[in-house]
Amino acid sequence: MKKIVIADDNKILLEQIKKGLSENEEIEIIGTAQNGIEELELIEKLNPDIAVTDIEMPEMTGIEVIEQTEKIGSTTEFIVITGAITSNEILKKLSSLSIRNIIYKPFDIKQVIDDILKESEVINTNEGKETDIKIITNEKVGFIDKIKRLLRKLKKKQ
Repeated sequence: MKKIVIADDNKILLEQIKKGLSENEEIEIIGTAQNGIEELELIEKLNPDIAVTDIEMPEMTGIEVIEQTEKIGSTTEFIVITGAITSNEILKKLSSLSIRNIIYKPFDIKQVIDDILKESEVINTNEGKETDIKIITNEKVGFIDKIKRLLRKLKKKQ
């Protein structure tokens, strides 16, 4: 059974994700948070297998939570959800962190469940391995290809 923490400042979306994930008997929701500080506290206290986190949250962003979690040596893996990836700086930062996936809102909860249940596939372990961030989205495949090309360009600039 996968132990999951969910964090999103949108209470309605947080409850929808919780409800959707709770319907799968292989997933146990062990905590929810509406800001980054609450999420980090839950991760430190409960040591979930996976944290599903929004990027933009009050108190501490999802990116800051991931950075702090990596600093303390936690083995928690992250699935990042976001309404939009708008800046090169955010894309560059995400490509340098240990995350499973970036999921673009709106998304299909079944895709999130599949991602949680698959074998561990962390995208970047900060060891310089070349990887592509997998983005789950309901948008056209062309959007995914554009993001992958942009990430490759950003990695080359590093």
